[in-house]
Amino acid sequence: MAKFTQLQETDYLLVMHKQQLLSHASIEIPIIQIPHVEKLLVKVLGNANILNEAELIQVGPYADGQCYVFDVFHSTDDSYLVSFRSLMQAMANEEKQLINRAMQLITWRKQHQYCGQCGQKTRLHDEEQAFHCKPCELFYYPRISPCMMCLVTKGDYCLLAQHQKHRNGFYSTLAGFVEAGEEVEATVHREVMEEVSLTVSNLSYYTSQAWPFPHQLMIGYFAEYASGDIVVQDKEIVDAQWFHYSDLPDIPPPETLSGMMIGEFVKQRTKNVK
Repeated sequence: MAKFTQLQETDYLLVMHKQQLLSHASIEIPIIQIPHVEKLLVKVLGNANILNEAELIQVGPYADGQCYVFDVFHSTDDSYLVSFRSLMQAMANEEKQLINRAMQLITWRKQHQYCGQCGQKTRLHDEEQAFHCKPCELFYYPRISPCMMCLVTKGDYCLLAQHQKHRNGFYSTLAGFVEAGEEVEATVHREVMEEVSLTVSNLSYYTSQAWPFPHQLMIGYFAEYASGDIVVQDKEIVDAQWFHYSDLPDIPPPETLSGMMIGEFVKQRTKNVK
């Protein structure tokens, strides 16, 4: 862990609270250069003394310095908090990747303060990005949870589902976590069958996206419909339907992997028509 007094004026800091970023109207992107950090904390929290005890996690290089992140446990005015989701569309990839990584590192820190084997407190290792339990000689690296995302297509139609957490909201691609010992392609077949009772074929990898809610790696596939009738698994899915590429419901924003894949499908079908 780094201390605030060890940082250089060319370094930067991300300040987080409850999985949101601390900012205010005069800051366009909440990656704050060190000389301005204390002023922000005085404005938002009333003082900057918490920096003296703060545990700063190094995120990586940024601009002409290094970027660090720390989590404020003190309560704060919610009007100074901004969600990463709300910033994604306006930010460049470099800033998105940096904040994405920072959020995952904070979650990792919270969830690995103690050794899962002996219960002793873990310490950040001096040479590796890992928490270390000295008595057990165990290392706890940042957790990454692989999750497949699949857009099932049938000619000019794609299958979109409304999930329980988005009830009365947008429709998205199918998704599911990779289970222990499972290949991602097997996850695609299993999740499609479990969620909508369809079989698919001709899987093709699209791209991946790190997603810090809380520590997922989304892996996107296209798949072609093979057989079956839609029967939704009502524990997770509210509704699932075939939608023509020219007549889609509300869908996730284009900066999400689901939104990218649906946009790519529309692009390809439109190109075929021309």
